Amino acid sequence: GAGGLPRRIGLIGGLAPASTIDYYRRINAGVRERLGGRHAAEAVLFSFDQASVIELEFAQRWEEVGEQLARAGLALAAAGCEALLVCCNSVHHEVAFEALRRAVPRVPVLHIADATAAALSGKRRVALLGTAFTANENSFFAQRLRRRGLEVVLDEPAARAELDRLIYDELTVDVVREEAASWFVARLERLLVRCDAVVLGCTELSMLLDAEARKRYAGVVFDTATLHAEAAVRFALREE
Repeated sequence: GAGGLPRRIGLIGGLAPASTIDYYRRINAGVRERLGGRHAAEAVLFSFDQASVIELEFAQRWEEVGEQLARAGLALAAAGCEALLVCCNSVHHEVAFEALRRAVPRVPVLHIADATAAALSGKRRVALLGTAFTANENSFFAQRLRRRGLEVVLDEPAARAELDRLIYDELTVDVVREEAASWFVARLERLLVRCDAVVLGCTELSMLLDAEARKRYAGVVFDTATLHAEAAVRFALREE
């Protein structure tokens, strides 16, 4: 951005649309909170048809996911964006993310796991929840957390499979059932018995928590989408 204006942020979204709307809302709210008045972020959104990307994820065709991210990144760089965010955890898979970075070498890409790890200082054992691509021993996310000296705990296999199903079959198409929310809160409670914190490593998972639950879990349940959006605000306003 010119002069004192916020720097332009590029959002790679649509994975799923609901969480991308949350990113947009949070980033604008963050800029307004700091600058006051009618200020908002300067942002450009590239929104995918999520069905085509999820198909590639399921087939583990990460090079092709990377080609899609690169296509979005180039479009956003051409639109003058000074940093990019991928508004989805699963497609941060190393192969796909590196393809994006190579496509736009001069534009920083703010990584969702780095934004999250930075917020976890003082924690030791953290539970990682998300899709099967994110919540596994060797995922990009688990590795980045361990690099920061954190011990990563996963839920039991049956619960991980059920959460993966919930995300893809329900949350990505805006279905939030009360039974699913209750089940999810029960999982959080079990994990918090043996962990300092739980990472919501999927941008849709906060849909399962109502305002009261979010307040109750403040400081122990960390939503990656919120932390990623906050990192974008700091970049936009030259705070880091």
